[in-house]
Amino acid sequence: MHRILVTGNLDPEALEDLRAIPQSSVSYQPDISRPDLLAGVADYHVLLTRSGTAADRTLMDAGKSLKIIARAGVGIANIDLEYATQKGILVINAPGVNTQSAAELTLALLLAMSRKLPEAQERIKSGGWDRHLYRGMELRGKTMGLVGFGNVARRVAQLCQGFPMNVEAYDPYLAPGIFESYGVKRQGSMTELLRSCHILSVHVPLNEETTNLIDGECLKTLAQGSWVINTSRGGVVCESSLLELLSNGHLAGAAIDTWLGEPEVDSALVQHPKVYATPHIGAATMEAQRGVGKAIVVQIQKALAGEVVDHPVNIPGIHSALAHPMRAQMVLAEKIGRLAQQILEFQATSVVMAFPSSLTDDEKHLLTIAFQKGFLFGVSNEFISYANAATKFAACGISFGEASPERGQWQPSRDDSSMAVTLMGDDKSQLLIKGVVYDKEHPRITLLNEFALEVVPDGHFIVFKNKDTPGVVAEVGGFLASKNINIDSFYLSSHNLEGQAMAMVKIDRCLSKAQLGEMKSINFIESLFAADL
Repeated sequence: MHRILVTGNLDPEALEDLRAIPQSSVSYQPDISRPDLLAGVADYHVLLTRSGTAADRTLMDAGKSLKIIARAGVGIANIDLEYATQKGILVINAPGVNTQSAAELTLALLLAMSRKLPEAQERIKSGGWDRHLYRGMELRGKTMGLVGFGNVARRVAQLCQGFPMNVEAYDPYLAPGIFESYGVKRQGSMTELLRSCHILSVHVPLNEETTNLIDGECLKTLAQGSWVINTSRGGVVCESSLLELLSNGHLAGAAIDTWLGEPEVDSALVQHPKVYATPHIGAATMEAQRGVGKAIVVQIQKALAGEVVDHPVNIPGIHSALAHPMRAQMVLAEKIGRLAQQILEFQATSVVMAFPSSLTDDEKHLLTIAFQKGFLFGVSNEFISYANAATKFAACGISFGEASPERGQWQPSRDDSSMAVTLMGDDKSQLLIKGVVYDKEHPRITLLNEFALEVVPDGHFIVFKNKDTPGVVAEVGGFLASKNINIDSFYLSSHNLEGQAMAMVKIDRCLSKAQLGEMKSINFIESLFAADL
């Protein structure tokens, strides 16, 4: 008998489906207290949670019989994935079910702003009329700018085109063909998007890279009278800057469903007359909640029956798998993927990976998904694991292949432990990264395009190309010292024929966006990136 504990609200139909799973018993306790949960979870094999339950180490240690943690939704921030993996607990979720609901809310907020609906309703309910105060603006012909072009943004684009609106998007991790297939104009930079749109709508996950992604400078780049919508995650749009630019008249309005620090929110922003506010209700529709509930029940039933689940967030036992002789090469492949994603200067449309010919197809597959996992790190709305990396990478529209000597592509010797990844764009741009594993356990990055290096890929780095002139090390060292940042290692490679050099500098903490911008102004630096490996 499988014992299932539900610790969040679940749609009644989904709950009926859950109770119908053969050889299972269900305890529905959506309001269970933390102490009661910790005291009783030891008896259960499955924990079905919502965002309000912290599935942390303490809970997992108490849940001695837990085999499955199921999240009725997409977000998994409340689950300690690494610890669940170590303990052999399968984590599953239900992504993509609330796409329509989230997209419709985005459009609802846009319509509310454009036609001043809340103000008009409040006025007439209070006994007034004053229709002349509520003159709105048509959406027809306006340009919607989407930051991020995942599932929700794509549905928003389709809905906007029905008005009809012009739709543009910026997402540096998707191939151009994805935008074309939705009839959306792809912008090559955030600045280009900000300068061309009337409404900016944000659809990216919250992570280190996207925290305050839409900062004060971005908001100032928007034209006077623009609107901003955030239905993705609180913290992606800098709320203090948003408040300032609403107050000084630069922005005409903002619609916000997701907030920094929610449910404790900035009262000044909420109360601002130009702000249209909702309490994180993007997925709060009957259809979405029923869909999420039914989808996760199907996943639980498959897992209990020993079948392959559709949405595994982790792979229990992966730590044992990483004890495999391929472990160090998998680490290297993942690091190459992470580095490539952070230093790309063009939109990749294809990837070619070179392996030693002695590897089996299964071993090549392990290295392939390790690279894809690294490349997608921090850029997807969903957690990326060895279980879903290949599927999520394919959704980016980037083709993937193995290097072929017949086509003149480099390939390591049979027993070499080297590998190489070449990323290419439609404009024939190319990034080549090579690496090697020494003594079966020491990964190194050995080549960035034509620049030979020997970098231990672990920690915070700045990566820059520069004119090969004297004084580079001293000037970079002086700049970092002025910011109280220590240098751990300085890897420098020159290319005498072209008079250029490439450096990877390991530092003890990340540079801020402002510091990166300041460093880019050093006259010999031609390109500069931050890379967290």
